[in-house]
Parts: sequence; C-alpha cells; structure tokens
Amino acid sequence: MSNIQLSSGTLTPSFSSSVFQYTVSVPNSVTQINISATVLDNTAQSLTLNSTTLISGISVYTAVLSVDDNVFVITAVAQDGVNTSTYRIVINRARCKILVILSLIPVVVFCFSQQFGASFDSFNFFFFFFFF
Repeated sequence: MSNIQLSSGTLTPSFSSSVFQYTVSVPNSVTQINISATVLDNTAQSLTLNSTTLISGISVYTAVLSVDDNVFVITAVAQDGVNTSTYRIVINRARCKILVILSLIPVVVFCFSQQFGASFDSFNFFFFFFFF
C-alpha cells in the first residue's frame, strides 16, 4: 500500500506501508467518511475495503459512522494471489456531550461536539427545547 486517504480526521500514526494498525478520531458532527487506498504497485491482484472491491487510487468507499469505534479493513492481494497486506483502521466518532439545564419549565438540553482544528478548538452547538 502506498497511501490511505480519509475525507475527515488524520491517521495515527501517519501512514507507512509497514504499519498495519491505525486509529482516527473524528467529532460527533462527522456522520460519514470517505476512504480511498492506493497500492504500492499496479500489479496487485485485488484491493478490498470491508469486502468491497476498490480500484487503486480511484475508488472511494463511503461509510456511515456510528458513535464510538468503526472498524475498516483494507486488504491488498499481490499478483501471485498468495501474499497479502492487511491494514486495520479504527475510526472513533466522538459521543455528543450533553449538558442539561433544568428549570421549572422549560428544560433546555445543549449538545456540544468538540472539533479539533489545526490551531484552535471549536465547538458545534445544538440545543433542544422541551416543555413539561
């Protein structure tokens, strides 16, 4: 494998063809992710991601993310049909942080989803208004 690309988040550790286990953390606001992979040489017999066949460097696998861990397995089979390289990516979608403010009436629920940028932290902010 020469590259694995994600539409959101960053592989940890950074991609290396000799590293086979990766983790990625994304904020709760990321509900789906696109993953693509490129084989080291074009003689590979097949490339799959969670049993879906990909075309190296071209195909994009789109996955809906659930909260917490989402596991993706990329397998490249060499031209000989015997040798394989398997890469495992665990993408963790953060839980929604809930803050409940109680009063007599109404009840307001705030949901914060922290996002990590290159040089600052920001928050997505949602609130729900309930009457009792």
